[in-house]
Amino acid sequence: MAKKKTPSKDVVIGATTYKLTFSDADIAKFLEQSPLIASKIEGAQSFDESTAVLKESIELFLGEGTFEQVFNDCGNNILSAMSELFTLLEIVNNEIYEDEVIEILPEPEIEEEFFP
Repeated sequence: MAKKKTPSKDVVIGATTYKLTFSDADIAKFLEQSPLIASKIEGAQSFDESTAVLKESIELFLGEGTFEQVFNDCGNNILSAMSELFTLLEIVNNEIYEDEVIEILPEPEIEEEFFP
């Protein structure tokens, strides 16, 4: 019997191509951890703490030990690595929720008052 192939998506960061996999276990892990990433980054109290959250988050998606290569591919620039993390989050969300229609509500109009 043929083994079922795990869905995946190639992600290019710098000169390296990474494989982002979407097995049932991966999706469950992504759904559990993805919503926490922004609050962890926001709650970081130091540069070292925010770097640790960034490392943990990138390795969540690309696998253990990948952070150093991603950081290198980003020119050792923490902001570039953070940007790549947000790109990974977008790719994961688009893959997981690809069949869902999301209604985006218009922003409420704000009346501005000007006082002379």
